[in-house]
Amino acid sequence: MNNIINNNSILLKSSSVVVRKETNHYLLYNVSSDELHLIPLNSYFIYELCNGFLTVNEIENLALDNFFRNENNDNVNSAIREFLQNLVNRKLLEVYDNVVGINNNNI
Repeated sequence: MNNIINNNSILLKSSSVVVRKETNHYLLYNVSSDELHLIPLNSYFIYELCNGFLTVNEIENLALDNFFRNENNDNVNSAIREFLQNLVNRKLLEVYDNVVGINNNNI
């Protein structure tokens, strides 16, 4: 069962993911599933913001401020949300409630 993220979801990078920087992207290897994932440089910035302290809404705002200043906010937020949800679905990120320490991945 996949966790659906929302504005108040707090995301944390999975401990089973190994990251390697390549020339124009990052390689994320999930040791648990033996899957490789390539993500572009600006997407890696978003991935790095998933530190267990920031909400999805805060991550979207930081990404907008740093990479997408001249873009349509609704389109960018939608793309960021989809990217984050895909990382959760692939178990590269874990979802926590907005209450610190409540992990929903095992519920």
